[in-house]
Formats: sequence, C-alpha cells, structure tokens
Amino acid sequence: AKEIELQLKLVRKRILANAYLQTLQKQTVGEAEVQQYYEEHKAQYEQIQVRRLSVPFLVPTENGRPLDRSAVKAEMDELRKRAVAGEDLDALQQDAYKHLHVQAAPPTVNVLTVQRYSVQGDEAKALELKPGEISEVLDLPASFAVLKIESKDPVPLRSVHQQIDATLRGSRVKGEVNKLGSTIRAEFNLQYLEMPAQPDLFADEIPHFRGAL
Repeated sequence: AKEIELQLKLVRKRILANAYLQTLQKQTVGEAEVQQYYEEHKAQYEQIQVRRLSVPFLVPTENGRPLDRSAVKAEMDELRKRAVAGEDLDALQQDAYKHLHVQAAPPTVNVLTVQRYSVQGDEAKALELKPGEISEVLDLPASFAVLKIESKDPVPLRSVHQQIDATLRGSRVKGEVNKLGSTIRAEFNLQYLEMPAQPDLFADEIPHFRGAL
C-alpha cells in the first residue's frame, strides 16, 4: 500500500510538472521583448553574401587515391594569396582542381546567402569580416575553404520574429526550471534502501547526504 501511494505521488508530481511547463510555454512574449532582443542581437540576424572557394577531401583523383591534406592546404594557401591580389575566384577554383588532379568538374563559385546562426566554428568567425575581405584558409570537416565576404544586409524583424519568440520562450522555461531546481535538496535514505551506509559512488558526489529522509 505504501509503495502504491508513493507511485501515485510521483505520477501526480509528474503531471503537475508537465502542466507547469506547458503553462510556461504558452505564455506570450511581448512585442517590446522581441524588439529589444532583436536590437541587442542584430548582427546575429544579418544576411551575409559570400563566395566560397573550396576543395573537398573526398573527390575522385587521377591516381584513385585520396587527396593529401598537406598538399591541399599548400594549394589553398597559394590560391588565397592570388584571391587577395584580386584574381577571379572561378578561375582559382578551376586551378585548384587542375593542380590537385581532381577528376570532377569544379563548381561555380556563386554568391551564397548565409546567416551567422547557421554556421559554427571558424566559418562563423570568418563572417565577422567586412565586405570585400577574404578569410584565411578554413580547415572544415569536409573541405579546405576560403570565403570572400561580398555584402551584409540586416534581416527585417518580421522575418525572424517567430524565431526570436521561440528563443525567448525557451529561455524563460529554462530559467524557471533552473530556479526551481536550485531549491531542491536530495537526501540518501538508508533505511528505505535497507543499506548500512551510502555507496562510495555517492560519497564524493553528494557528501552532505544523510540517512534520514
């Protein structure tokens, strides 16, 4: 009977917790909050036009062997110097495939539109450059690449309003959960578990536990 009562209490608490989270998630975010967040993070929502000169690591070659990474890096370093000097990126892309004996048609270096939140790591850092500037050679998971920033334009608030609203809702829920979690104190009930002492596993992690609930 005690075990059933305990299980029922846990179920009730779980239901109440889920209901509380749903209530938090349904709370509206004010327009002023959205506007303020947008103004404080405006750079994050820029539309950035870039051109990408790159050589993938997994491409067919004349000898059938994978590309040597050091050779690709050396080639890209040289091509970057030529790009900074003003040479056409499409021509440099063709030279990269030719010099490395890649048996595939080089892609056209078209203008791509990206946003900061859509990329990570060194590629995200490269987006900090000003229009007209060219990045260092980036060692990406699938390729070596060089980015040229063509232009930057702000994204209208209406285009990212829903995304910002979701971000603020998630932050609010996380903050409330953390606030509640900070008030919880766990105790190791040795009597309930029928153990003479708490295991060593818990001794280091939670030394303040005691035998009484």
